[in-house]
Amino acid sequence: TPIVTGLHQDDLQTRLNKQRRKNFYSCHFNLQSTRTSNPSIYGLLDTSRALGLNTGAQYRRSLHPRLFLTLGVQFSRQREELTPFFANRRNVSADAGIAGNNQDAANWGPPALNFASGVTNLTSPQYNLTRNQTAAYTADGFYNRGSHNLTFGAAHRRQQFNVLSQQDARGAFAFTGAAAANDLAGFLLGIPDASSIAYGNADKYLRATIHEAFLNDDWRVNPGLTINYGVRYDYWS
Repeated sequence: TPIVTGLHQDDLQTRLNKQRRKNFYSCHFNLQSTRTSNPSIYGLLDTSRALGLNTGAQYRRSLHPRLFLTLGVQFSRQREELTPFFANRRNVSADAGIAGNNQDAANWGPPALNFASGVTNLTSPQYNLTRNQTAAYTADGFYNRGSHNLTFGAAHRRQQFNVLSQQDARGAFAFTGAAAANDLAGFLLGIPDASSIAYGNADKYLRATIHEAFLNDDWRVNPGLTINYGVRYDYWS
């Protein structure tokens, strides 16, 4: 049976540049939307959606024919959501009398059933919602003096990582045939040979602050020799 995955993607990209005397302005705005449909051999359709945003603006000033300064601000955000077929639709585990797994509507569905003999496993992805974003402020410059080309700058970034997902929320049963001499027989009798389940809240809200600074020199000693050296500092919290 062929399994065909559907993909629908839309992209929007814009950029605006303007120069006025010694001042140069630029900005951009990019947006991408992706929708995916993933059917299984059982006819269960899992869907995922992703929305990405990237925007920023820069200002460059020519202070001297040999000196340029650039200031910038950037913002990016990525949202991804994976929705299994049974999520918010039917609590299969409760209907089957299976207790102990996660009962949130987003995690409704059957537990995973794994067979050792080659019978097709019943598996479905876990619900997952991820929202990550980064805001950044940058400043850099360029200065030419004789045979030296100096670049320098600094940046401040604030990052967020928000993950709402419970690993193995519905649990899993493995049938190897150890208890009933046959894995399918063990399934029909309701006797799994192994099981697994995840407990606790797996949601994560992580924050990071990043500071960067650098200085680099491109020194052209002579037409046949160039020395590039510099120093960089990064701090991550």
